[in-house]
Amino acid sequence: MDEITDFTTGYSEKNEVERDEAERKQLVATTKLSGWAGLMIFAVFAGGLASFGLSFKDFDHEFFRAHPLLGCVDVLSGAVLFATSLVAGIQTCRRSRNAVFWLRVFFVILFVSNMVSLLVNGGFGGLTAFETKSLIRGLIWPVIWFIFTYKSLVLAKALPPNWRKKSSSDILAAAVLFALPIVAFAVGISEVYHSGNHWYDKAEYADGDLPEGYATDGRIKFAILEGAVVEPATEDVPGPMAMQREGVFYGIVLSSPFMNKENDSFVETMEVMIDGEEYKGATRTVVSDTTSSIAGHDAHLHFEKLELNGASVNWRFAMLYAPERRKVAIVSFHDGLTGTPEYFNALLDSVQF
Repeated sequence: MDEITDFTTGYSEKNEVERDEAERKQLVATTKLSGWAGLMIFAVFAGGLASFGLSFKDFDHEFFRAHPLLGCVDVLSGAVLFATSLVAGIQTCRRSRNAVFWLRVFFVILFVSNMVSLLVNGGFGGLTAFETKSLIRGLIWPVIWFIFTYKSLVLAKALPPNWRKKSSSDILAAAVLFALPIVAFAVGISEVYHSGNHWYDKAEYADGDLPEGYATDGRIKFAILEGAVVEPATEDVPGPMAMQREGVFYGIVLSSPFMNKENDSFVETMEVMIDGEEYKGATRTVVSDTTSSIAGHDAHLHFEKLELNGASVNWRFAMLYAPERRKVAIVSFHDGLTGTPEYFNALLDSVQF
């Protein structure tokens, strides 16, 4: 084993700053980061850059406009990892006293970031095979490299244990970097949770402010179709509105805070709307599932036939998105008509945010 230089003595005639600088330069001149240690430094730089680049891959601009804090968490996490990797890598190459501290901080943040990603995605079940392998590697390698910083003889020679030192400013900076995405995520989730639970607490529209022939749930406006009756669907006013034309159609119109246009969110909302005793156990046949633009807003439309006890009924479901207004309109109707009836298209065209 190569002898590890002892820097605890000498240079008594120089002040501490000059002595540290001289010792640092000596380490740079006399040691190399080769083998696994060199690979570790490459992995730090590459991992930080990759994390930052990939954070933009699935960046949802519309979700960011609706929920800035929650929408920026991925990019903020990537930026934190990139910044930490630069500090750790550069300080190690310079043989700075705080280098090993920052290496370990980087590996801890990387591990925690990947673990949070796993928890947010609900485990490995919702991931592709490639994403699963990438995430497993992202959990294993930070642990291996973290242990490596304690066991590597090459690193111990390049950065002797008695040379290593972390300052209070290093600890504070690491704490801030670690906390930034966590705080953004916590506050963002709280904001979304609050807006969802208190969505109808503050109405934007009142009946007296509406054009003739229009109704509102307090957050969106929509036309009352010819021959239809509109009334609150629940005891809460403002709140979801029910619309019915006797013997023709029956449905509900409501709004909610904008989340995203992902199919998973659409399906989850759709299942909530169909989940009731009236159609429990019905045989469901999907007729169509399409996306389009309606009145300048992106829309997702779904059409099913429901069969229960020998009777058949159509279920038409749609979501219209208005991220600039942080809203989504949800329309769910049942009828016995054939094709795509005019009433449904007319209702969707009339929605105003």
